[in-house]
Amino acid sequence: MGGIPALWLVAEPTEWPATPVWMTCSRLLDIETCPRRWALVSARYPHVWDHAGYPDRPNINAIIGSIAHLALKRVIEAIAYAGCSSVRDSRAPDVLRGMGGLSKIVQSSASDILGPISVNPRAERIFDFLSRTVQSKLGEVREKLQLFLTRIELPGSQDSRTDGGPSDRKALGVGTYAEIELEWIELGWRGVVDLMHISQTGCEIVDFKTGKFDEHHRLQLLVYGVLWRHDVQRNPKNRPITKLTISYPASDVTVPAPADAEINQVERDIVARTKSAINSIRAVPPEARPAIEACNYCEVRQLCSDYWVPGTQKQLSRARADSPSPDDSPFSDLEVVIRDRHGSLSYDAIVTVSGLLEEGQPILLRLRSPGVDVQVGDRLRLLDAVISENGTSRSEPRIVSLPATSELFVVPRRP
Repeated sequence: MGGIPALWLVAEPTEWPATPVWMTCSRLLDIETCPRRWALVSARYPHVWDHAGYPDRPNINAIIGSIAHLALKRVIEAIAYAGCSSVRDSRAPDVLRGMGGLSKIVQSSASDILGPISVNPRAERIFDFLSRTVQSKLGEVREKLQLFLTRIELPGSQDSRTDGGPSDRKALGVGTYAEIELEWIELGWRGVVDLMHISQTGCEIVDFKTGKFDEHHRLQLLVYGVLWRHDVQRNPKNRPITKLTISYPASDVTVPAPADAEINQVERDIVARTKSAINSIRAVPPEARPAIEACNYCEVRQLCSDYWVPGTQKQLSRARADSPSPDDSPFSDLEVVIRDRHGSLSYDAIVTVSGLLEEGQPILLRLRSPGVDVQVGDRLRLLDAVISENGTSRSEPRIVSLPATSELFVVPRRP
């Protein structure tokens, strides 16, 4: 497959990942959802690029969320450092003006988030599209930022600061702190708290979320409470958790401060779930757990052999149709074999694996600058393709097209 960039070839990693040194909430949930997905994302692919893990598939919603989170972090750090108790403090406007105003803060945050994406080989083909889309949404990010800031209070801001990093693990006294890393060393757990308010009698933890409510957000806060209890460097006086807050753009959700019994139960659950998760990723390759919540947004499903099985695709298709909110997305994944070529971007093919089309169904495949030189006989895995409604009989070709954000991968031919 000499003319095809390594990224667009389906290949197993050259080195499967070791057991993670640190566990986090997101990592635990990823492993529990699908050990195979976590392993494929975290493995090494030196034939693709020289970074750890598989190249991310750019996601606009995730990018926008990261920009909003980074901009909010920067504003909080600045006004806290200046000793402001909130954005309504008389000193806060000068602080924001010194940073160039909210629009400039959002713009610079967007540049910093897009920077690493610009060198991601998986984003190269669509980076201009991503950049334009992000720019069109920065006004919405600024509005979210304003909504957050109107509610944020910084009690004890005269002693506020941000984390100095892993080497600066000092005890936290009374004050407000942003981006504080907590550790439970004995269990190998770590978490970064967005905002902490520490008083003489206790501690409030605030976590910012730019999306919608998710029950996992509550679990994350409770885990932070456990880490705070066990982090003897940060919390040598064993101050209790007095308040937990999930802050969304439009409103705050208060999670009742956990009693000792609840914290103890969360601890036991974390220990048990961590042990189970670590055991699940020791196999090579780890178990795949196909399910719509795992597969719909999996960015390495093109590499997962268990995903590209007709039975799995039919199972997922039925689950989507039977779900309380059926997926009405026009996009679908399918595997096809090229039979003939009409032009530079138009091919006859037959379906080999699909949740919507039968094996052997003829299709007319229309590509859009795929970035690979497709040849007759190639087996292709298409992510987020659009299947037309024409072709009601098995013998009549269906038209399958690839929009700008779709992806095409080639399965290497066997020797």
